[in-house]
Amino acid sequence: MEEFEKNIKRSSEEWKLIEAYDKEWAMKDLGRQDGRREGIKESTTEITKKLLKEGIDISTISKCTGLSEKEIIELKNEKS
Repeated sequence: MEEFEKNIKRSSEEWKLIEAYDKEWAMKDLGRQDGRREGIKESTTEITKKLLKEGIDISTISKCTGLSEKEIIELKNEKS
C-alpha cells in the first residue's frame, strides 16, 4: 500500500518525466528490433546467394530460408 500511495502523490511533472522515459525506452527497443530484423534479412540474403552458387534448387532454398521462390529468383538475377 505504501508504494501505491507514493505513486498517487507524484506530481504531474514527475508523471510527464516517467512517460517520456517510457516512450524513449520503447523507441530504443523498436530500434533494436528493427536492427535485428535487418541483420537476419541480410544474413538470409547472403546464405541464399551462396546456396544458389552451389546449385541448390530454388524450391529447396525456399523451404530452408522462408523466402518465396519469387524473392529467390530476384536474388539470383541480381548482379553480385
